[in-house]
Amino acid sequence: MSSEKSKINITPVNPAQLGPIFDSAYHRRAALFLWGPPGVGKSTVVKQWAKENKFNIIDIRLTTLEPSDLRGLPTLDKETQRTVWYLPEFIPNADDTTPTILLLDELPAADSRLQASSYELVLDRSLGGKPIPPNCWVVAAGNDITDGAFFRYGLCPRR
Repeated sequence: MSSEKSKINITPVNPAQLGPIFDSAYHRRAALFLWGPPGVGKSTVVKQWAKENKFNIIDIRLTTLEPSDLRGLPTLDKETQRTVWYLPEFIPNADDTTPTILLLDELPAADSRLQASSYELVLDRSLGGKPIPPNCWVVAAGNDITDGAFFRYGLCPRR
């Protein structure tokens, strides 16, 4: 992949420039990924925007979860004799109309099985094939492997 093509969706910004980007992305329900070194305030700026715009925020620290914590738990639908997934408790119900941000923090450092469920949220706006409510917006954040943050979680770099 050429370096030009790899930068198409990467836009360097400072925190003051994020407000209009957040506004536009939320209205389109386009997921965002905030990438930067540890301690620059990625989570803080999302929380501040949420507060200013009267959004609920659900801070999901992926490095502290097990895969079933995000994907949900399987159960048997006795009528259809098929496995169905119960969504985790922190995903809003379909009838909840409050604008909500699902902040997937530390995505690059998460277990690969958690990353798979996270990408389903980011790309498909669903978990286990069940759509998240239309009022939910997914924002992910994390560090680059070169930042050294992965070692803080006891993780080895992927090569």
